[in-house]
Formats: sequence, C-alpha cells, structure tokens
Amino acid sequence: MGLNAFMGKHTGVASDPVRSGRTARFVLGIVITFAAWAVLVYYAIELGSQVRSGNAEAWVLLVIAVVGAICCLFLSLLLGTRIVETTRAERAARPPHPAGGRRARR
Repeated sequence: MGLNAFMGKHTGVASDPVRSGRTARFVLGIVITFAAWAVLVYYAIELGSQVRSGNAEAWVLLVIAVVGAICCLFLSLLLGTRIVETTRAERAARPPHPAGGRRARR
C-alpha cells in the first residue's frame, strides 16, 4: 500500500475511491434531473395558463413539458435507487466488526 492510499477511519482497510466517486456522480445526476423537473413543471404551469386563455398552440408544448417532467422525475428516482444500492454494497463489503473490545481480543 502506498503512502497516499485511501484509508478507512481507524480500520486500516483501504476504501475504494471508485465507489465514492460513483456515489458523487449519482448525487450530481439527481440534482440535475430534479432541477430540470422543477423547471419543466414551472413551464407546464405557465403553459397551462396560456391554454386556458385560448392559445391552442400551447397544447403541444404543454404535452412535451409534462412528458419531459415525468421522465426527469423517473430518472431522479432511478438514480436514488442506485445510490441506495451502492451504499448497501459498500456496507456488505466491509469486514465484520470483531465482537468485544480490546480486552476480548487478548
């Protein structure tokens, strides 16, 4: 193990930097898709008011905005499940904590 190796806190077990970067990418993806969802919902509300005022062309844009918002929210939920899956896999990969304290190990 090199001098600059990633180490777990007081365990001496090397943590996997790829997994932590993976989780960060998933979080970034959730933030981006959720922000896009919020913008599309706001835009759909504005288009809804235009449709009520009699603008027939706004229907097409309204449908596109609603479908896009549904897709963004679904993608956010999928990325959220990936984070949970990655976190559970990291916990399962850790070695079990020995029972007892220092006195039990002597």
